[in-house]
Amino acid sequence: MSRHFSVFNYIRNFAFKTGVDPRVLIWPLKGSFFVLPAWVFVNDSFIEHCQVTGNSMSPTLSPQFHETGRCDQVAVWKYGATRNISRGEIVALWAPHNPEKVTIKRVIATEADTVYPKAGPFEKQMVPKGHIWVEGDNWRSSKDSNEYGPVSKALVIGKAVGVLWPLNRAGWLSTEWRHPRTRVVRGNPRLLKDEYD
Repeated sequence: MSRHFSVFNYIRNFAFKTGVDPRVLIWPLKGSFFVLPAWVFVNDSFIEHCQVTGNSMSPTLSPQFHETGRCDQVAVWKYGATRNISRGEIVALWAPHNPEKVTIKRVIATEADTVYPKAGPFEKQMVPKGHIWVEGDNWRSSKDSNEYGPVSKALVIGKAVGVLWPLNRAGWLSTEWRHPRTRVVRGNPRLLKDEYD
């Protein structure tokens, strides 16, 4: 005769053997049935924690990574992330060159802008509708739009809004950044023709 395994039965037996009140052990487990789905919903829809590995965003993020391997932990706001993306914002996105990896880059240009990069295979590039041009703050060590061109907004997961860890660097992230490598001529997105017209 086989016995049906139950977490609650296991905890009750453990409590009986150790003399601990089983309610003390079962209560947190029952609470997790409500807390865990709520946490997953918030993590999938609103805000997520992300670790910045590498030094492509140095000195803004993980400035000591090349020396100590120390990474910044950032908060990524996901709700409405692809709406109103503006120049200077830092975004988390699926890497076009490695679709299983999430990368963090700064938005340099938005749709209808013309980009004149100083590195990579592109001489002049107009950012198409529904796309952005992203680059790392550390241009010497960054795989970005200079290599793979404009990125679809559909790859954007969220906007990095603040550093959570280490505590001495904790705070909001600034969108003010003058990129020394790439010249951008602002365009008018209203003049872009819809691909489906």
